[in-house]
Amino acid sequence: MQPLARQDTRPSIYSWWSDSNPGLHGPTINLHAAAKPLSRFLYHRQALNIIKKNRDSPLSTATLEIYSSYFPWDFVSWSTKAAILSELADRARTSEIAARAVVDSPVLPHVEPMLLSPSTQTRSASCKLLRSMGLHSSTAPVILELQLCGRLVSLLRDEHPQVVREATSVLCGIAKSVGGAQAIADAKVMAGVPSLRFAPQQTCELVKELASHESTGPAVCEFETSVQLVSLLGEADFKIVESAMDALCEIVRWVDGACAVVSAGVRGHIAKLLQSLSPILRHKTCQLVGGLARHESTALVTSEPELCVRLVSLLSEEDPEVVRWATFALSQIARWLEDAKAAIDAEALDPVLALLESPNPHTRLAAYVMSGCLARRQSTAPAVFELRPFVRIVYEPNAGIHDLTHDGDLARYGAISALEGISKWSDGIAALADLDDILQRFEELSHDQSFGRAKEVQKIRNMLYNVARYNEHRGRVIDQ
Repeated sequence: MQPLARQDTRPSIYSWWSDSNPGLHGPTINLHAAAKPLSRFLYHRQALNIIKKNRDSPLSTATLEIYSSYFPWDFVSWSTKAAILSELADRARTSEIAARAVVDSPVLPHVEPMLLSPSTQTRSASCKLLRSMGLHSSTAPVILELQLCGRLVSLLRDEHPQVVREATSVLCGIAKSVGGAQAIADAKVMAGVPSLRFAPQQTCELVKELASHESTGPAVCEFETSVQLVSLLGEADFKIVESAMDALCEIVRWVDGACAVVSAGVRGHIAKLLQSLSPILRHKTCQLVGGLARHESTALVTSEPELCVRLVSLLSEEDPEVVRWATFALSQIARWLEDAKAAIDAEALDPVLALLESPNPHTRLAAYVMSGCLARRQSTAPAVFELRPFVRIVYEPNAGIHDLTHDGDLARYGAISALEGISKWSDGIAALADLDDILQRFEELSHDQSFGRAKEVQKIRNMLYNVARYNEHRGRVIDQ
């Protein structure tokens, strides 16, 4: 079938009655206007038949040319154009080859005008096609090249929820790349977070993606954004709350973002969320608490004894992610002197040290970090030494130090940090000095250029230096 175009028609006796006949005076019948509804119906039926006929066949150049021929004409209804766009979106979603074919076809230039359509269905279908193209590595960059971010951002203020959801989803895909995120930020996407009412989950995902990039993170750290996200924490729908928590956890990575989140009133939601029926919400709340505790300016929010007690109680949960993130939160709280004392008062040390034996490297890492932080504090170090964590760190099968040559162990750096912290005090170093076999191994690794990261090697050297000073002092005491 040839692409749709106006065809020459033979003169008809009926055209004598049209408005274009200057020989007629008085009222006439506009036959063209009367025929438009019928012609639109016929074109719509024709397009649907073409879609049905080609649905089980690969998307060919000829078919795409036929589809593209429907877009320029006003006598083709918006519903017809929406049907074609939806078909192409479905094809592009399931096949990268089809998505590539759409990109290389005459259809692509018509997508931007369709975003301006007065038809809700057509605007939504246009966004749907762009979203499908964004799923594939070979076609995703094309969306950015079309420079549609400004147009898509304007659709976030659309009065129809379906359009808002689709436009936000497209922007989420674009924001995964640094260049795409910057283009969205330049379009002032966060001005009032207009899409939050109609598309809360998609908007939270968009904020999360923007906050994950160095160049655009500050753009989402504004107080107004945090206020609206924090307001979602009271929603009954767990999925919405989880999405909001994901976004907030990314925002608090930034100092300004953490301050904005605290000012927005997140503190009033933490205790309730830590007791949520959803284990996902519990672990995300722990992650948020840990993120706030990372910054000195917001750590005070996490210093309440009741919060530490609740975090400690989560260490006995069966869900490994809850345990991991509760340990992480406590390890960050332990970085600050007063908060470290709060963790000890909450009797956090026993369960945390037990987690040094966890098979989960993320959990072990957090446990090591907390042990090391507590060991560095004069007020909390005695409690750490009393439980002899270095025995677990060095000799337990799952511990990060057990196989020092295993570079894939995420927890190794945390274990080395913990031992370095222990070596700063006489009681701790006295115990370490007797571990001749492990000290010999550390000595070898301190000169091994291929071992670990520079920070790990430096921490090992610091610990060996502390041990050497201790042994030297002990030798002088014995000689006397």
